[in-house]
Amino acid sequence: MLHYIHWLNYVYLFFRMASASSLVSAKHLKCLTKYDESELLVGISTLSKMGQETIKNVSQKLVSAMKTVNTTRVKVALKNRKRISKHELLSEALLKIESALSEYESRDQEEQWTIHFEVGVKYDDLCTDEIVRLHHDLLKSSLYMEQTRLIVYTERGRLYDNLKFSEKWQNKWRSLCKDMNVCANTANRYIDFYRIVNAYPRIIICGLNFETIMYLFTELSTYLSANENRSLALKLAQPLRNTLVKANIELNAEILPHGGEPPTRLMSENADWNAAWEMSDQIVTRQAKTLDDDDDDDDDDDNQQVASIEDDSLEYDDFNLNIDQMSLNKAKQI
Repeated sequence: MLHYIHWLNYVYLFFRMASASSLVSAKHLKCLTKYDESELLVGISTLSKMGQETIKNVSQKLVSAMKTVNTTRVKVALKNRKRISKHELLSEALLKIESALSEYESRDQEEQWTIHFEVGVKYDDLCTDEIVRLHHDLLKSSLYMEQTRLIVYTERGRLYDNLKFSEKWQNKWRSLCKDMNVCANTANRYIDFYRIVNAYPRIIICGLNFETIMYLFTELSTYLSANENRSLALKLAQPLRNTLVKANIELNAEILPHGGEPPTRLMSENADWNAAWEMSDQIVTRQAKTLDDDDDDDDDDDNQQVASIEDDSLEYDDFNLNIDQMSLNKAKQI
């Protein structure tokens, strides 16, 4: 019985150490991805011939093994996702506003928002430059469509604002909303947005969507009302320039998405889908990168993980003594 218990303890310790070793290896491999091929070649050349041969054999085996791994379905341990505060989101929004205004002011000509992108491209056949170009087209088209959407929402708000407070319609507002097939509460949202844009027209071109602007406006308004931030408020209050919106895209049904299976598990599982979620992602990613950089500068965490396993093995005799004593007590009872 005692030998069986000892054997279980050794198996437990073996798997503990194997798991920790694999984790450290994975972290080290991830760290290597920041180097290009020529840099890695220099690093490998500094190893002994035996070390170079070991790297070659292990890397070949790992490449072969990874071909059978479905990396889209790897189960990731769920972490307590940090909730990004409004203060953090406002700071991120202000960075976007300052950058967008600076770029907008640097152009002294009529604006042209061209919505143009390709659909159904076989991206995995392309080179890096082509992928970057097509991705840029998608980003620009998304930006211009979002800005056009904000213009449409502004005009909807202006329509509701004019009618709701007009002498002719103010006493018939609910009835008119019913005729327009719009909820009166929803109309109030658009009225609020119209009044925001009417005060700060250039918020349209700052890369913030409708939901984010509305979500952060109370905090943004407080910020802009401070004397030291008056210059930013004045920049936002400037009118937009003449703008031409161009879109001429024919979408062939054959190349539009179709025939697929719905996902059984989302890649964005447990993600934050509230207003300003894109900025929230950027903040979380930046914070994670900072942690990764700290790990690159100091490998103490990895060493501590291995050390903790080694500490477990040092305490193993004490653990065995406790097990032995328990077993002997049990035997006496029998």
